[in-house]
Amino acid sequence: MTRTPRRSAVRLSLVALITLSVSLLLPTISSAAPSQHDVEQAKARLDALNVELDGLVEQYNQAQLKLQEVQTRLHSVQEDAARAQSKAERAAAKAEADKRRALLDGVKKEGSK
Repeated sequence: MTRTPRRSAVRLSLVALITLSVSLLLPTISSAAPSQHDVEQAKARLDALNVELDGLVEQYNQAQLKLQEVQTRLHSVQEDAARAQSKAERAAAKAEADKRRALLDGVKKEGSK
């Protein structure tokens, strides 16, 4: 396949344009390195974020401890409630039995008259 002079000229122009673009970008890329001031600002920001993170971690740890205490108390209260419920049910059953016994005694006394 033979190339026409026009095609060759377009290719050559394209290669020249790419070469020129790359040569113009390279100094920009190399100058994109952070300045000493930028580095110091970034370090200061990192230090501030680390201090903030430490505070948040401490808050989280305290919240976890509090949650554990509340869960322990909740479990204890639930056990107390279950015992009280059981005791109330036994008392209600005893009261019902006493009531029936009293009614039967009353019926027996009336029947013996």
